[in-house]
Parts: sequence; C-alpha cells; structure tokens
Amino acid sequence: LTAQLIAGQKYTLTFSGHVDQQAKNDGKSLACYVYPSDWSFSGNTTLNTTYDSETSVSFVAGETKECHFNAYLFPSGGSRTGKATLNWCKLEVGDRATDWTPAPEDRAYLVNTLSPTQADGMWLGSDGKLNITATQIKAGKLQAKNGQSYFDLDSGEIVGRNAKMSGRFVSPGNIVSATLGNTEQIINGATPGQTLVFHPASTDPFAGWDYLNSYSALIAMQDELAINVLRGGLSLWCGTGKKITANNYEVYSKKNIQCGYVDVNSNSGSSGNYYGTATVYFSPAFSKIPVPSLTVVTSDATRVAASIDSASEGLTANSMQNRVVRQGGKGTTRVFWTAIEPR
Repeated sequence: LTAQLIAGQKYTLTFSGHVDQQAKNDGKSLACYVYPSDWSFSGNTTLNTTYDSETSVSFVAGETKECHFNAYLFPSGGSRTGKATLNWCKLEVGDRATDWTPAPEDRAYLVNTLSPTQADGMWLGSDGKLNITATQIKAGKLQAKNGQSYFDLDSGEIVGRNAKMSGRFVSPGNIVSATLGNTEQIINGATPGQTLVFHPASTDPFAGWDYLNSYSALIAMQDELAINVLRGGLSLWCGTGKKITANNYEVYSKKNIQCGYVDVNSNSGSSGNYYGTATVYFSPAFSKIPVPSLTVVTSDATRVAASIDSASEGLTANSMQNRVVRQGGKGTTRVFWTAIEPR
C-alpha cells in the first residue's frame, strides 16, 4: 500500500485490530507505520487490546514523497509465538479520525461485480458511510467498534454496555421461564411499566387481560400494579413508595408493615417498680393507625412488661410510644416491635 504525501500537510492514520493473549503476555503490540523509503519522517501508533479496538495518530509529512504502509507485531525481537490481527486501516487528510468507509475502488468493484438488485441494496452515503439494505445478512458476530458490546449470533450471547431494550423478552426453561414484558400486556389500564414474571414454562403469563397465571415470583418496577385475578402461590415484591394489589388486597410492603426495636431506659418510679418510655417514628408514616405487637428482651431475672403508653397520642399513624415497667430494679430493656396497617 502506497500513497503520495505532500510536505507540510497533516494526515491521520487510523486502524482497527487486536492481539491475542499470548502476544499480550509477551508484551507485544500491533504497530502500524506510514513512512517513506528513507524513513525521513513517519506516522505510527500501536494497540495491545485482546478485543477489536481502534487507535489513530496525526502527523505532518516532512517532505513530498511516496510513502508506504506496514503493520507488524512490535517489538520485533523476543518471542514471536503471539499473533496480531489487523482488520482495516485508513489514512486521511487532516487531524480528525473518521469511521471506516470502503475505498472508492472497493465500491466500484462491488457495483461492477454484484447483480443490479444486489448493488441497489448497497451504497455510500454523503457522510462516506456504507449503507446496506437486505432481507437477510449472515454473520457470526455483530460488534461495537470498541469491542465492549456485541451480539454473538451463533451462541445467542448478548453483551451490552449501558444497553437499553424495549419490548418483551423470554428466558425459556424446562420447568420455569422468566418473561419481561409491559404491564399493559397483562393488566388492562395499568400504569405503563415493565414486569418480570417467573412462571410455569408451559404457560404464557401475558396471554390475557387481567389474568396472571404464575406460581413463582413477580417483580414490579412501576409505581402501581393491580392484578385483578390471581391464582397459584405467587411471591410479589415492590419497593418503597410502590404499590401492588392482588385480588383487591394491597400487598404488604414497607408502607403497611414495619418492624424494628427500641431500647427503653426504666429509671423512674419507686418501691421496686420502675418505668420508662421511648417513641418510635414510622417511616414512611402509615395511612391508618397500625396494630402494634411488642416483645421484650432482658438479660437479667427482672419481671418486665411492655405496652403502648396510654397517654394521649401514644399510638398514631406517625409514631407509637412504648412504655416498659420493670419490677425489682432499674435498667434498660430492648423492645422488638411490629406494626401492621389494617386493611
């Protein structure tokens, strides 16, 4: 490959390729050079990735001369068991590297050798990019220029960096399948979103409106999900601020069931009876006054009783005040609590 370079003109050399793992282990790189026969100047760069990637370098021609292109495993000494692959190279005027485009002579060859129908489906756009329109393209792997995202058509493997997908996707299994689909496919009038359903492999959970045939699990990703008819042993998950209703009952979440513990210091009182209080604040607050349950834990042989303080505002949708009475001595008692909002 040769090209006539003009003195003082800036050029950019770009190429795509990779080295194998052996070459990388040996400290080798794929190097590409543009140079005149006397090596009075040159443009060169290297890459050493084991996946296809691109690199470029800009340089100024020192003289007007015919220049050559060469690519090899660099450095030339030492082990030569590794391999380097050059996919393509491109030399262009200016200091800006652009995407690969076929050379004009390659385009002419394609047009001259393909049938008219074939040639009509392949053309160069005004941006210099090759466009292909076809009903079928056979390929082993579709891959991004940096090699970090690809679709292996032979194995079905999809690797995407910051990939975005829409539509319905099914991961088939012999017993249980997983289907990701839009909520409006299974729930009439549902808030648009996506739902992941684990279901019997022999059934389609998105087959009808307002009917979910699943016996394993469902994960809701939208703000609100309503399932009007539900059968089978189904586990449902939703995050804080989300809502799932099944058969007209809201599924319990942090909004309607909460639990925790509080340490209560009982230092007030006399005659062997000492009491103390501590307030628990619900987060988020309930929409109704919940039903509490209290369990006490103490490390000494002291009779302890815990209750909700009967004082005003002892139990509200926002908080509850725990009261602990100890007989026999002062001390700290840990109270485990659960609060459930009634339906």
